[in-house]
Order: sequence, then structure tokens, then C-alpha cells
Amino acid sequence: MLQLLDLSWNSLEGSIPSWMGKFEYLFYLDLSNNSFSGEITKCISLVKSKEQGKPRLAYNDVWSFPPTIGLSDNKFTGPIWPSFGKLKNLHVLCLEENNLSRSILDSISGMTSLEVLDLSPNNISGDIPHSLVHLSFLSVFSVSYNRLYGKTPSEGQFMTFPEASFEGNEALVLDYWHHAKQNRFLHLCPPEKE
Repeated sequence: MLQLLDLSWNSLEGSIPSWMGKFEYLFYLDLSNNSFSGEITKCISLVKSKEQGKPRLAYNDVWSFPPTIGLSDNKFTGPIWPSFGKLKNLHVLCLEENNLSRSILDSISGMTSLEVLDLSPNNISGDIPHSLVHLSFLSVFSVSYNRLYGKTPSEGQFMTFPEASFEGNEALVLDYWHHAKQNRFLHLCPPEKE
């Protein structure tokens, strides 16, 4: 019963084979730093979304690894599938250093246990969905060097992410930074006496 699969740094090429989605107890998958290409196969997100009655995507006493999908530093293209949002127990999703496109979907907010979400740099456009403020465990977030626009969310964990998490998106407005700096300035400067 395979639970952890790490094939990182192996110079593997081509698309992700569909058989990787057939491991029903797999909770840790690292394919980073290879040359995989094409769209991220839906089988990875679909198999792991069938969690009822199965000990998937939960911390394992033996391995002590967080439930992870690591696909960074490859040549993946295409979208982030809506079905990823069904991975409610996933803790780490690393998709950085690919050529993913389209937008960040609202469905990502369904990943309620997510602690790390790295989508930098890719070719993702659109705005950052406000629904991501509901990811209360999210402690690492990066969308730097994409083609995002609009205002960044200014609530929840988004108040804690550094400016570097958003850099390289020329049309993205860091809404909360203005307020955070202004509030810090107000606390440093006592009100004037009349």
C-alpha cells in the first residue's frame, strides 16, 4: 500500500502517467525538479478527492510528512483543475516554476487544510479570489511573477504575507499594504493635542 512517492530530481519527461492516480492511500506525491510537461493530469486531483472511509491525505504516524502534492520546477501548462478544491486534507500544494495559465479558481478555497500554496512564477492571469481569505491555516502563499491584476484580498491570512508574495504582477494592487503601513504609522505617531 503505497503512501509516499518521491520521484523528484530524476530528469523524468513526458506527461504524468495515469497510473499515479490509482494509489488509493497515497498522501505525499513529489514530482518536482523534473521535465514533466503537458497539462497536470486530472487523475491526481480526482483520486485524492475520494476521501470518505480512506486514510488519505492525513498526517501519518510513520512518515510524519504533511499531505503534499509537489509539482514544482517542471514544464506543466494549462489550468489548475477545479477538482483540486476537493482536496480538503491537503496541506501543501507546490506548483511553482511551471507555465500554468488561466486563473486561480474559487474552488481552491475548498482546500480547507492548506498551509502552503505556491503558484509562482507561472503564466496565471486574473485576480486573486477573495474566497481564499477563508483558508485559515495558510501560512505560505506566493503568486509572484504571474499576470495577475486587481486588488489583493485584505483580510485573514493575507494580512500576514510579505510583499514578495505578490511581486512581479504589474497590474496587481497591494491593497492591504497601504492600510497596514498607514496603521503602523498611526500607532507610531500619537494624535496631536488640541
